[in-house]
Amino acid sequence: MAQEPQFSHVTSKGNNVEDPDPAWLASVTGSDQWCRTCRSLKPSVAAIDVCLATEPDNVHMTSVWPPGVMVISSELLEIIARHGGQANLHVGAVYGPDGKGRESFSSIRGRHRVVIRGGAESSMNTCSACGTVAYSPAPPEQVVSGTLSCLDIAETQVGLLVPADIARSIKRQGLKGLYVRKLKIVEVPQDGFEIADAVSVQGESP
Repeated sequence: MAQEPQFSHVTSKGNNVEDPDPAWLASVTGSDQWCRTCRSLKPSVAAIDVCLATEPDNVHMTSVWPPGVMVISSELLEIIARHGGQANLHVGAVYGPDGKGRESFSSIRGRHRVVIRGGAESSMNTCSACGTVAYSPAPPEQVVSGTLSCLDIAETQVGLLVPADIARSIKRQGLKGLYVRKLKIVEVPQDGFEIADAVSVQGESP
């Protein structure tokens, strides 16, 4: 029996959230990129440039909320790229309050989005309009083995699912402010939910 690949979940240690520029946010929520039912970006949205109202926090992983876009440091992106993982990310620019690009940061959307599952107390809701799965895992966090066969790196609800080589490089380079935790791999999830698209493709028209 083939051994399951090892994956780790990379998340921020802090509750880092960046404030969006109001005019930019209005342009996003007024466009067809925005689902008005679940009030989030549609899965078909690929790379997206973000504009911030304040300077980004000096961290390796944060998000712009709303609309819910992950932002990572150039150091973390370089590690991912070194192992060939950038091909599985839609990468966009980050602009500061002065309208100038911040080259130390990039916005990202995973080409694949994996739902990190949890125990029996987990909660889930699927948007009837765009199909986005909103899932809050209760311990223990886990990933279903069948979702891993075609993956290299993927976006999750709150971070990135990365293979062992990227996880080792993150730890070796000593990037602070990040949790890098191996995930339990299960054949049958403990939450009792049936999720048709545990791995969804982002950045392509449905």
